[in-house]
Formats: sequence, C-alpha cells, structure tokens
Amino acid sequence: NTVIFFLAGVIFADILTSRRHLIGPADFAWLLVVYASAMAIRAIMVCTFWPLLNAVGVPISRQEAVVVVWSGLRGAVSLALAIIVDLEPGISEQMGARIMFY
Repeated sequence: NTVIFFLAGVIFADILTSRRHLIGPADFAWLLVVYASAMAIRAIMVCTFWPLLNAVGVPISRQEAVVVVWSGLRGAVSLALAIIVDLEPGISEQMGARIMFY
C-alpha cells in the first residue's frame, strides 16, 4: 500500500506541476463546490440508509456515521482512477489536469 501511495504521489505531483498553468482561480472555487457537494450527497445517502443499515447488520452509532460520510472515496483508488482518466488519449490535457486537481 505504501508503494502505491508513493508512486501515485510522484505521478500526481509531476503531472500537476508540469500543468500548473492550466489550473486557474476558478478551478479552486470549483474544487470547494465539488467537495461540499460530495460531502452533502454522502450525508444524504447515509441518513437515508441508516435505518436499513441498523436493521440488517450491526447497528452503527452517530459517530460512526460521521466517519462514513467524511471518509468517502479517498486514497490509492481515487488517485489511480484520476491517473487512468488523465492518461486516456481522448481526454484533453486541460481536462486531464483538472480531473487530477479535483
């Protein structure tokens, strides 16, 4: 797992530093909008399925539900997905840089 994070971080840093001219102030604003939207959608989904989760499996506490909302798709999987999308030949350099940035 450490090797995956290291390699993904090196690739990620190399791509973003070489394409930093493609990321503007509007992209930072969109980053906040995307993050807030993802958190809100996760919270809605956890609240919607909380009764079902408690009825079917081991009941989860409010603190555990907060961790589920906050954790989301993070780590090596999301980095690998962003790198794969960026390497697609049909994706422009600017769009690839934005996907890596977000």
